[in-house]
Formats: sequence, C-alpha cells, structure tokens
Amino acid sequence: MFMKLPNLSMLQHKTPNTSHYLREQNIQLFGAKCFINVEPLHSVCWAYSSNPRRPLFSHLPRGIWIEPSSGAIIAGLPIYFQVFSFVSRFPYLRNSDEAASERREMKLNIAYPTTGCQKVFEIDDEKKLRIFYEKRMAQEVEADALGDEWKGYVLRITGGNDKQGFPMKQGVLTNGRVRLLLSKGHSCYRSRRDGERRRKSVRGCIVDANLSALALIIVKKGEQEIPGLTDTTVPRRLGPKRASKIRKLFNLTKNDDVRKYVIRRKLPEKEGKKPRSKAPKIQRLITPVVLQRKRRRLAMKIKRSVKRREEEAQYHKMMAQYSKEKQAAKIARRRSSASRRESESARYSKSSK
Repeated sequence: MFMKLPNLSMLQHKTPNTSHYLREQNIQLFGAKCFINVEPLHSVCWAYSSNPRRPLFSHLPRGIWIEPSSGAIIAGLPIYFQVFSFVSRFPYLRNSDEAASERREMKLNIAYPTTGCQKVFEIDDEKKLRIFYEKRMAQEVEADALGDEWKGYVLRITGGNDKQGFPMKQGVLTNGRVRLLLSKGHSCYRSRRDGERRRKSVRGCIVDANLSALALIIVKKGEQEIPGLTDTTVPRRLGPKRASKIRKLFNLTKNDDVRKYVIRRKLPEKEGKKPRSKAPKIQRLITPVVLQRKRRRLAMKIKRSVKRREEEAQYHKMMAQYSKEKQAAKIARRRSSASRRESESARYSKSSK
C-alpha cells in the first residue's frame, strides 16, 4: 500500500535513533529521510479525508497506519509499510510485496468470435503486459510478447476495468478516472427512467498498469492453437430468425419455402411426456397475408391521394367564387358611394342658385 506523509519543515535531520525505529517498525522510506527523532514521526502520521478540516490520526503497533480516504492525501514523504495483524480489520491495507504483486497482476479476457469461445488468462509478469500500455481501445496489438504460443496473433482492445471495477469508456482520452454526465444511449450507463441523466465515474480509453481486467478479441490467428480458445467450437444456442438470414445460411432461392429450414431447439424432456421442440417466429416472411396487407396499404394510399386532390380542387373553386363575390361587393360599394356624392353635389348647386 503506498501512502504519503506531510513534508514538515521541522524534519531536517535523520538520526540513528530514527533509523532504528524504522527498522523496528519495518517501515521502508523512499525519498527524503530526514527526521530529528521519533516524536515527529508520530506527529505526521495523519492524512486528510474528503473534508480537509478533519484529519485522521492512526498509529498502530508494528507499523505506521494511515487510513486511506476518498479525498486527496497531503503530498510529502512517500512510505511503504507492512501489515501484520490488522489486515482482517482493514482489508485494504497490504504490505509492500503484496502491493507490488497486485500492481503487476492483470486478467486478459480474450475472445475468438470464429469459434465462439472466450478464456481468461492471468498475467503476473509486467514485461508481458507492457505491450498493452499506452494503447487505446479499438487499437490492434501483436501478442508475440505473451508467449511462444501467441506468436503471430493480433489482438484488438475492446475494453477493461480498473481495480475498483470502473469500466473503460471509448472516447475519453485519459488513463485516469473521470465523472461524466451520462444519459440513455451512452455506454457504461443504463437509464432507469425516461430522460434520466446521471453523473457516473468511468475510466479513460488508454490502458495503463492500474487495470485489473482487459477485454481483447483475436483479430488474426497465429501459428499455434490456444487450448480452450481456438481448438474448440461452441455451437450457437439459437439459429437465425430472419427469413433472409435463413436463406443465406442454407443457400435458398426466393421460391423455396423457408419454413422447412427453421432450426428447432429441443426442450428438456419430462417424465411421461413426449419430447418437445421450440422454433422461433420467422420475421420478414413473405406470405399471402403480407402481400394482401401491402396491396391494401397501396390502395388506401391511392384513395387518400385521390380524395386529397378532389378536396383541394373543391377548395380552390370555393376560394375563387369567394374572391369573385368579394370583388363584386367592393365594386358595388364604390358605385353607390360615387352616386351618393353626385346627388349631394347636384343638391348643393341648386341651393346655391
């Protein structure tokens, strides 16, 4: 387990007393080893939790224990410490050897779509895993470094999980963990309600040593067979369901009856009953009923278009008649106002004479 201690200004010199204490407590220090005495070492055994105002003090026998938290740990003197009797109480605490071995271990979940098999390989050697480091999802990697049996194989990275179980997400160009606002349609998230969005922690698409599992697919097969992966074939449980896929599988023509070639699945037998089988419903199958429905849809479409054209012609005819009547009424009003003005002017001229 890797932890850090605060780098305080009062820690300036390292004395034999401190070295003896460190050996007795079985603590391996890396970096600056500057302690005046044992007391400052006691005083700096603390780390901040997610709340920076709440320090965590912990000093247990035979080792310095700092309880990890979700918040940032104060940067300073890094130490590796060993765990003895409190592993059951604090299962996340390990000694330096266990921590180093945990960092090197990685599970490779390799699938071969041609045979339908997949197998998990546990790799302990970090030198073999370096071929995947700094690679992104969907990149192809030559697997010769995994062993002699992998000579000539080419693998494609499809995903993975880190040691805390967070999945890798395509498009996130980092090797760390980020929190993204995800909705329906995004990977690494399944919405429970319509329009729901949630902020989830996901890992970037770049591979590094902090992954616990890496998913791979064999793109190119090599010279040798991989036992349990390329030498065996797992039959598919279900056959094709679409009519065109069945025709393609059995090389049928359009005139052949597809229903005779449906792959049936046998059900578990029961005592005293006949053996039963189950067949899927064929989709996109052309039958007389389907053709009749198609003819009906076309007839209804033609009928709707004819009706729409008739209603459109009737509407244009009605609008033309309405505009003609409106124009006639406008002319009549103009004529009546003109005759009224003429009569008034004639009356005014008579009265003036």
